[in-house]
Amino acid sequence: MNNNIKDSYSTKVTDHDLAIADKDRDGVLYSTDGKRLLGIERKDFSAYKYVIKEGTEVICDHAFSCSSIRNIVIPDSVIVIGERAFNECTSLKYVDIGKGVKIIKTFAFRCCSDLEELSLPKNIETIEAMAFSYTGLKELTIPQFCSQITGNPIAYKNIRIKSKSPHFIVEDDILFTSNKHELISFQSSILSYTIPNSVTRISSYAFWYSTNLESIVIPPSVKYIGINPFAYCNLVISNQSKEISLKKGLLIDIKRNAIIGCYSDNKTICIPDGIKSIERSAFCNSKITEVKLPYSVKSIKDHAFESSTIEKVKLPNSVIYLGNTVFLNCSSLEKVNLPKYLDYYGEALFKGCTSLKNIDIPDCIKYIKGGMFSRCNTLENVNISNSITKISKFAFYGCFGIKEFIIPKTVEYIGKSAFQFCRNLKAVYIPDSVKYIGFKAFNDCQWITVHRTGRRTWREYDSMNLIATTPGNKDKLVKMLPKFLHSIIKEMTYKEFVNREKSLYSNVNTEEEYDFGSLERVKCPRCGNWYFEDDGVCDICGYPWNE
Repeated sequence: MNNNIKDSYSTKVTDHDLAIADKDRDGVLYSTDGKRLLGIERKDFSAYKYVIKEGTEVICDHAFSCSSIRNIVIPDSVIVIGERAFNECTSLKYVDIGKGVKIIKTFAFRCCSDLEELSLPKNIETIEAMAFSYTGLKELTIPQFCSQITGNPIAYKNIRIKSKSPHFIVEDDILFTSNKHELISFQSSILSYTIPNSVTRISSYAFWYSTNLESIVIPPSVKYIGINPFAYCNLVISNQSKEISLKKGLLIDIKRNAIIGCYSDNKTICIPDGIKSIERSAFCNSKITEVKLPYSVKSIKDHAFESSTIEKVKLPNSVIYLGNTVFLNCSSLEKVNLPKYLDYYGEALFKGCTSLKNIDIPDCIKYIKGGMFSRCNTLENVNISNSITKISKFAFYGCFGIKEFIIPKTVEYIGKSAFQFCRNLKAVYIPDSVKYIGFKAFNDCQWITVHRTGRRTWREYDSMNLIATTPGNKDKLVKMLPKFLHSIIKEMTYKEFVNREKSLYSNVNTEEEYDFGSLERVKCPRCGNWYFEDDGVCDICGYPWNE
């Protein structure tokens, strides 16, 4: 039944879903058939109490994420609560979960810090990993008909756990499957622990934040270990399993040639040759500064280096898969590259990398995905190739270091809030290829300085002063941008935009007269400015870089 539910009720939301969505008076978006709650129109949604419409069957991924909602009533018609549906709803105190809910997906209530009590209906069949992580819960009871838990659902602090389900047992504050073949959640405060010989699997995140635990023994019976089970711990691991290797602080799945976790005190980590995959959250919160990857590595999974102290990493061109949020909140990361032959890359790759200043986007990247550089507030130079066709929502949100931006003439779509809060953005070039600009794409691109003299207070605004576009394209751009930006829209060629401080190319009137499609943007070694490589001379300072 679980598989049928998962196949029938999609929690993913597409741009098309949002484009045709129905909106209620509170700004909550529903699918046209009323069966799926898609999300909220504004992230500052702050209803004291919201009652989801009867007939709704799915609460989609990220639906109320980061909102200020305090109370939510979920009707009996709801079957699935999507991934991160209430993620970081830090004001959420009361949740009435309807009797029809059968699946609660990963991170559904993550970081709901005010949520201290929650009663789960008996009909819930599946609780996915980290569903109630970082909440204020003091106790969680596994309901009667729950038959599947895909990983530790309550990672963070010691929470009392109970089970009414015949499929799970709790012994000494440790949650197992009823046959004790799988250890799911360790909530004990003991100092030393030997995993029972009956255990063949250790669940994802099983020991997260077990800060009292000083040592652990993994017996020979263990055949499988899930997502980095010992992160946020400081313990000595004794490994007796032949399926798992522990060398120089690296926990390795031998069969899969995959790094599961890093518990080394070394600042520089050399990944052994032959490793094919860096698994999800493998280096999460580790104290490394540099990682050296061999050419054998093909895949780096979601959250692989999240919240680590990594400063630099060179990703080999053998890497063809980068998951979501691989470098999320790596605040020390200064040097990183994107591999040239990526087949897949996820969203928010570098979100919160507050030390990252420069990055080159290779030709394999077709979309700047959602939140890719969000809150990279020191990012100054982004060398984008002509392969890009889409800049997705929140792509450069809060990138204070960007002063001007040239959008390639291959781009057709700019998502909502793509450049919002780029406080130092003074000028942007938008070519006529762009067909859609989302809500608030260029809002709040200004510094507000508050001055006080005695009792007098006034604000000084330092705003974006130029939106340049292809000759003949202003009228189309006016229709896509809000009225307050219309006065700064000007028509000019790429060349005129790059050299607008000078008049070197005043005779160039149309983009067709100077084809930039085959030109590379290069950085001048003398003045540090980026310009189009054409005659071998820097257009800004005249430096003859080709000599």
